Amino acid sequence: MNMLTMNQKINDAQNHLDFLLERTDQFLLQPELLSTVLEELSIAVEELQVQHTEIIATRQELELQRQYYQDLFELAPDSYIVTDLQGLIQECNQATQTLLNLSDNFIKNKPLAVFVKKTERKNFRHKLNKLKAVKQLNNWETSLERKNDQEIPVMISVCTIQNSAQETIGMRWLIRDITKTKEQQLSLEKAKEIAEKGKEMQDTFITNLSYEVRNPLTPILGFSSLLLRNKLTQKQRQYVEHIDTNSRKLLTLFNQILDFSKIKSDRFELQRMPFNLKVLIEEDCLHQFEHLIEEKNLHLSYSIDPQIPKILIGDKIRLYQIISNLLSNAVNFTEKGSIKISVTMIQEDQLSEVNSNLITLKFSIQDTGIGISPEQIESIFEHFTQTQNMILNQYGKIGLGLAIVKILCEKMRGKIWVESTVNQGSTFFFTVKLKKMLNSLRDQC
Repeated sequence: MNMLTMNQKINDAQNHLDFLLERTDQFLLQPELLSTVLEELSIAVEELQVQHTEIIATRQELELQRQYYQDLFELAPDSYIVTDLQGLIQECNQATQTLLNLSDNFIKNKPLAVFVKKTERKNFRHKLNKLKAVKQLNNWETSLERKNDQEIPVMISVCTIQNSAQETIGMRWLIRDITKTKEQQLSLEKAKEIAEKGKEMQDTFITNLSYEVRNPLTPILGFSSLLLRNKLTQKQRQYVEHIDTNSRKLLTLFNQILDFSKIKSDRFELQRMPFNLKVLIEEDCLHQFEHLIEEKNLHLSYSIDPQIPKILIGDKIRLYQIISNLLSNAVNFTEKGSIKISVTMIQEDQLSEVNSNLITLKFSIQDTGIGISPEQIESIFEHFTQTQNMILNQYGKIGLGLAIVKILCEKMRGKIWVESTVNQGSTFFFTVKLKKMLNSLRDQC
């Protein structure tokens, strides 16, 4: 029962009693009415006793609640402060005394603003003026000052206190010491800065190393090519071919390391140029594997969806890199059977006039090679995984090709995935977004 209801009942009983007492003389002249009055008086007294008991119980409950909230107030880890409308401190908890390193007597009845850092007091007063309109402000950062001008970074939340008539009579403050949080932020920023410098040094080292190794490889490849054009004994030719083959593998390795380093360090941009998709596949990609395909007696075929425009705009070099890498894997891992390349247009974006000339192409490269187990598929596109190491040991791969291909596909707003059965073959799928050539440009090409 709330206090308002209880007070109403007491007032009603008191009014009833007063009414009866005022008419005592009248009741004495009527004995039968006096008996009724006495009975009603007895009931009124009992009601008053009940109300008295309830009042005592309510007061005890209120005292327990007051003590409960007082304990929360005092034991809270954050600073709690109650001020009047002028900002004078009326109440503060133990955490406030610890925060300011002052006793209760030196804090109460002083303006809260005197504990704010001098250079931030203007902003503090601005916040107080704003509080009159919004009634509550949360999580603004400022600094308090202890003795000896020691600064404490804090986070403040404040709200107004209103009475039963909805009049603002004060303010309630929650102040949190964020010194440790600031220290952690600084530590994280320093750690990030160190990590970025380390990454930059690593990228620079890899780049310089790759260039230093690639420089002597160029003349080695040149001389090996010249030697292979001359008349050599069978033994000499085997030696030179061995030099040429391994030099090219080493050059591929460092090219991929450079690519991977550029991509991971965000020093990589896609180019936009018009190109013929059929020419790219037929003359650029397939041509480089003709000799190896003939040696293995494999059947190679390709198909391009006739709906795909002849001329497209995109990064021809990176698309060539994706296709040739996947085609290289298919040729290397297939000892007999066939390899098939197909390109289809699976989607045409018409979201706005800006991108209405975008198309999504889906490529598939299917082989009848060794296949990939389900366990290996899960990590096949991650660099330097156990699956890649197994390929390295068996086929001389370096474990970066598919990782680079995956990143390139994502850069070209597409994705890559694979379906495979062990000893039956694999099909690698990937999508990329390219632009159609506008009619005016197509006429100029």
